[in-house]
Amino acid sequence: MAWCAAKPSLFVSARDGLQNLRITEAIALAASTGKIVETV
Repeated sequence: MAWCAAKPSLFVSARDGLQNLRITEAIALAASTGKIVETV
């Protein structure tokens, strides 16, 4: 097994954060309504 010296990036862009928020809200909406929610 090879050892890797590269450290993972902990930086999250604003775009990634916004997309995560959209997905979280879609999951909550789907859970509360029981319907499929489209995320675009």
